[in-house]
Order: sequence, then C-alpha cells, then structure tokens
Amino acid sequence: MLILVVYIHTEMFKLLRLTAKFAVTFIPVTVSIFALPALAERWIRVTTDNDDNIYYIDKDSITGSGRYRRYWDAIVYREPKRGVYRRIFFNSVDCKTRQLRVRIKRDYDENNKLIRERDDGGDGELFVIEVDDSQLPVFKLACSK
Repeated sequence: MLILVVYIHTEMFKLLRLTAKFAVTFIPVTVSIFALPALAERWIRVTTDNDDNIYYIDKDSITGSGRYRRYWDAIVYREPKRGVYRRIFFNSVDCKTRQLRVRIKRDYDENNKLIRERDDGGDGELFVIEVDDSQLPVFKLACSK
C-alpha cells in the first residue's frame, strides 16, 4: 500500500512539473500574441515583412464565396507605431481585382488593451493589394479558401 501511495505521489509530481513547464513556456507566448478578439477562433501566422512585423489571419473567420471574401487579420509590430503594438482588421476583398476594404480597425497597446476602434462598415478605406505588398500572402490565403 505504501509503495502504491509513493508511486502515485511521484507520478502526480511529474505531471504537475510538466504542466507547470508547459504553462511557463507556452501560455505567455499564446497570451501575448494571440490575445485577440473573441471573434477569432484560429489565428495562423502567415508571413513576416522586411521590418519583422508579423501578419496573422483568423482562418475560421474567412467567409464568402466566388470572388468575394471577408476575414479578420492582424499585424503584430516589432516596433510600436505611435503606441500601437498590434492592429486587428476586419476586411472584405475582391479576389479578382485585389481590392481590399478595411471595415473595422482595432489598435492595441503593449498590454493588449484596446486603444481605439474604428468601424467604417462599407465606407472603409479601399486599397489595391500590389505584388510587393506585405498583405499579399494574407490576401492569397483568404481567397484560396
């Protein structure tokens, strides 16, 4: 009986130590990068630009068919831009003409606190995604679904 109790205690200690190691290693990274809106389900890292800014897309948010898509994407800046460390967008795109309209834009500080939100709906900024644009890989992924 004593051997069984010692064995169970030892195995539980190993499990707790493994769990603690996982939490220390992975959870802060997950929270710092992926503490994104509740709407997001599955953020995927798509690319890194020449300034080491990282681009993500919420693959589960991609909707639409034919030549039109809507999706959430994000940029995590290596160096903050006027106090903005992370920016999240809700976009609509025309996959044929490569026109992108920013419908919602959210800016976050270094503590993942929302600084400002802009919801322009159908009147948001309109861009054409060029061949050398950092958004091109995100666009291609959205349009491939």
